[in-house]
Amino acid sequence: MPKPKPKPKLPRAAPPAAAIAGPGLPPPVIVLPGNPGSTLIDLYPTRPDELWAQPDAFLGFPKQVKELDRVRLHPDAARRALNATGRAIQPARIQPLNPLHRPYEDLVDTLRREIRDPYHAVPVFPFGYDWRLPAGMAADDLAEFIPAVLETTSLLPEYQAAPPTQLDLVAHSFGGLVLARYLAQCQKSGKASHVRKVVTLGSSLQGTPEAAHKLTGDYKERHTARTLPSVFEHMPYYTGAVTDATRTKAVDLKDPNNWPSSVREGLVGYCAMISSKTTGLEFFEAQLAAMRDHWSAIQGLDLDTNSPLPGGRDGWLAIAGVGERTRVRVRVRQQGGAPWFETDEEDDIASGRTGDGAVPFYGAVPPFLGPERVVCLKDDDIEIQERATWVGMGELLGLASFHSFLPMMNAAQRIVVAFLRDTPPKAELRARLPPGIAAGQQKWPAWLKPL
Repeated sequence: MPKPKPKPKLPRAAPPAAAIAGPGLPPPVIVLPGNPGSTLIDLYPTRPDELWAQPDAFLGFPKQVKELDRVRLHPDAARRALNATGRAIQPARIQPLNPLHRPYEDLVDTLRREIRDPYHAVPVFPFGYDWRLPAGMAADDLAEFIPAVLETTSLLPEYQAAPPTQLDLVAHSFGGLVLARYLAQCQKSGKASHVRKVVTLGSSLQGTPEAAHKLTGDYKERHTARTLPSVFEHMPYYTGAVTDATRTKAVDLKDPNNWPSSVREGLVGYCAMISSKTTGLEFFEAQLAAMRDHWSAIQGLDLDTNSPLPGGRDGWLAIAGVGERTRVRVRVRQQGGAPWFETDEEDDIASGRTGDGAVPFYGAVPPFLGPERVVCLKDDDIEIQERATWVGMGELLGLASFHSFLPMMNAAQRIVVAFLRDTPPKAELRARLPPGIAAGQQKWPAWLKPL
């Protein structure tokens, strides 16, 4: 029998261009949500319970799950909680999951799609963290997450030729405090941060009087808020943030004697209920200690000398909302010989007594940047096609505040994408000048112009 003819060897197909692309690819991005912006579940039951979540409901409209009593931290163990809602106090094993899909899903999708081009996605990693904990603890978790992100990205075909060594961080609200603590820890230890650029959206880097309201005035959440060091770390410390009743004398909240007795008494009752080894007064002192340490760490971050960001101050973009009635000041008033917190709402853009409905402008100014570098937006900048999302869906979810809508806002997303790109945007982008800053005094990227 004749031997079969050998099959001709076909030329080996070249790999797609996208698969061999290496240098010049954008770095991966981590998105940090705000507080309380991550899902929390209790793993102790055989079927895990959602304690803080947005499960799908009727017609796909999400609803809120808020088990306030079950997310209170234990004074004897920084990362532990108890289920104290039933007949008997039971153990709990609380775990954070991904950021809530409202408002962060839209931001993550936009970054994936737009930083490079619509046909090549950029790896974007949502970082769910336990927002109840001190920012320093969440920063420790971020420090473990960053190497995993870089390693995972290096496995992608496009990135195998040149594995990334840096990434970008985009944070909303309290997420900005977490990344600032991470950078401060890197600077203090001398370790590489592996961070190229940072964006903060409405982050209360100098605090917000909203925290004082949560601790004293919010009847639904105040008892839980008092057990969370992250709420104390939100307390404001910018100039004029805390004054006496006359608004003329500054009040030092580092002094426990300037705090309402209701905060201490609430912690005393909580510690007695769960029979903790830590007394309520000790727990209160620990919360103030966490607050003082946090303030010191944020104020100590230096982007000019041995900066953890390669571009120094130019590597940090801070976006703040203005033009909404916002709690801008805490007044400490004496009633019956004891201090009491009052929070003032104002909207005076010219004086800077304005904000995004949750974080005042001065609270959103990073102390290591200055107001001239802050990019401002108003609700007037919300486009017509997204108004329905803001008003309709926002009302349903309790996201009607401009602060919560910032991550979903088209104008904000365009600025974030342009900042993270290595090339200037083709379309002209504009934003609002910071209060008290005249045109020409702002220190923005050259492609961003004032309205």
